[in-house]
Amino acid sequence: MKKILFFVAIGILILSCSENKEVEKSKIKVQNIFLQQVNLNLDEIHCWLNTMPGGGAKFNISGKADLQPSTKYDFKTIKLKNISIVQKGKQVYLINPTVRILQKNDLTKKIAFSTIRGLGLVPQLNPEKPVTIKLIFSDGSNKFAYEIDNVKIEKIY
Repeated sequence: MKKILFFVAIGILILSCSENKEVEKSKIKVQNIFLQQVNLNLDEIHCWLNTMPGGGAKFNISGKADLQPSTKYDFKTIKLKNISIVQKGKQVYLINPTVRILQKNDLTKKIAFSTIRGLGLVPQLNPEKPVTIKLIFSDGSNKFAYEIDNVKIEKIY
């Protein structure tokens, strides 16, 4: 009799736990997720503050990416036009980068992008906090964005 009561108690405990899990599942809210507008594989991205002696501190960014075709844009004409650096929801820099095409075929455009000499520091930038980097592309008639969140700013002394 004790064994039967034990198994019944275990069964009730399991059922009550599974019911709680169902209630917990129903409390989960669906959040909007930012969908990237550009098909892109980011190979690398670096964001740094150059504070080497001999000049003022400069903000720099560089990276490499593989851009891929999409029905959203004209793959033949799409180019990286600007890079927006955002911190705490506010745009700190809008960069017109140097862009090199490393490889191009019907399936991919490998690009490298960077600032040439760096940008002077602005008071809105807190180098201790991460930034969001928005790569802004254009195919001549429309703009498309690719965002990279939570990028730490490295420091070079």
